[in-house]
Amino acid sequence: MRYSPILLVHICAGMVAMVSGAAAMILRKGLPRHALVGQVFVASMLTMATTATYLAVIKHQDDNVGGGILTFYLVLTAWLTARRRDGETSVYDWGALLIPLALGPLPG
Repeated sequence: MRYSPILLVHICAGMVAMVSGAAAMILRKGLPRHALVGQVFVASMLTMATTATYLAVIKHQDDNVGGGILTFYLVLTAWLTARRRDGETSVYDWGALLIPLALGPLPG
């Protein structure tokens, strides 16, 4: 049985996310290493969500397409929240709001 190379990327990104997420929880907040593994975690989660969405589109799994998009949205907005200073909203925040507004009315 042959597997897609995208599936391998998806699996590897998931493994990196698990290791970097555990490291981020172990390291003390505020350390440069905590920030670095946090960025690795976010990048791997976004990669995993993107590849999951692609695989779901290819396999015509509509529910998983929505799940991949929702995961991407949740990780992206969590990262934006962690980077934002108190009381400020960026254009990225308003752009990210378009994702749930577009997906909300879809039947599911």
